[in-house]
Amino acid sequence: MVQYRMKSTDPIDEAEMLRQVRTGLFGTGEVFCREIDAGDKKVYIFCSDDYSFRISSTLSILLVLESGADGWFADAVVSGGKQGLFGIGYGAERSRVNMLTEFLIGYGFTFTD
Repeated sequence: MVQYRMKSTDPIDEAEMLRQVRTGLFGTGEVFCREIDAGDKKVYIFCSDDYSFRISSTLSILLVLESGADGWFADAVVSGGKQGLFGIGYGAERSRVNMLTEFLIGYGFTFTD
């Protein structure tokens, strides 16, 4: 599993970012989307899986976006099947999480850890 936490205090075009996540970020596969409105903050959960030819297995992709008074937070998590006795992933998880983080960097997000 590869995971990153990111933050943005920049103003974000929320509608456009969410549109791009729903229509293009996860490719053409099915995407689970859930919006949770908790009054002072909103949380958006996106989950999908994607077949990776590199490892001949499926990767699970999770993106959680949270907006609140201190800006935006994002958690990008990718996990998936690995091959063989030693669980070799050939960089498939990192490659896919990089796709998510590059998208978020385009919206002003930076790594927190």
